[in-house]
Amino acid sequence: MRPPGTPREDRPERPVGPRLVTLAAVGAALAGGVIVWAALDRARRDAPLDDVFVAWAGLALVLVTAAVVSAEVGRREADHVESVRPADWRAANRRTAIAAVGVVVVALLPLVRDSGAGTLRGLVLTLTAGAGAIPVVRACFGLTTAVRAGPGDADIGRQVADSLLFREVAMGLLRPLGALVAIATLALATTRLDVTTGPHPAAGTTVLLFGLTGTAAVAAVYNGPRAAIRSDARRLRDVLAPTDGSDLEELRSQLRQREDVNRQLGLTATLLSDLQAGAWITGPLLAAATGLLLTTG
Repeated sequence: MRPPGTPREDRPERPVGPRLVTLAAVGAALAGGVIVWAALDRARRDAPLDDVFVAWAGLALVLVTAAVVSAEVGRREADHVESVRPADWRAANRRTAIAAVGVVVVALLPLVRDSGAGTLRGLVLTLTAGAGAIPVVRACFGLTTAVRAGPGDADIGRQVADSLLFREVAMGLLRPLGALVAIATLALATTRLDVTTGPHPAAGTTVLLFGLTGTAAVAAVYNGPRAAIRSDARRLRDVLAPTDGSDLEELRSQLRQREDVNRQLGLTATLLSDLQAGAWITGPLLAAATGLLLTTG
């Protein structure tokens, strides 16, 4: 293993755009195939293609595509982290496996109360979102271990650049997680509806709990790398803006400089402001509220 702070030179840059487009197309094709199969099954049973099914089909298409793209984003960012500083991927894989088990358990819980077609579709959608999130979660855990590994013998300029880069990577990983939970929450809401019998029992509560649980899970996953990055940023702040002035005027000047460095290193941002950045993480809560309105008529 190369020492911390030593960039990898053996990984060539690969174009990301065409790969993402290709994967998105594959995801859309797979989702389209599932929707066509479901529609043909309904036609065979002489069941109408009602508005609820059409809404679910559209959201399923979006969710599968988003899951495929999110998986590629997670893989790409994991490679990006590894190219800057080595990470403990064994530890990251163990934590990811635990998170995956949690997703499966949460997905299976509704089946305990109801094993209807709507619940089964919800299970499939939840597992699809979880599959897309796994590479992103793995990248988050890997990023945490990379930051905690320390900069090694890198100079202070390189350390600051790495800290800012890691913060950008963490924010970039937060967005697909929030988007996946939001889309999955809306899709779950449509699976709990039935135009002939009305909403399923306790459907609104199920959707709301799903959205809240998903939001809490995203926040918990993101807080790992965030805490490590902030700890490293505080160390850099103490080096760049020490408060060791011997007189009052010098100390005031150092405090002003320290305030600027805090802002530049992202230490003034709160967890809530990070989660609200780009309104991605508020999506699950908005989706949950929308699903609650839908399922309660």
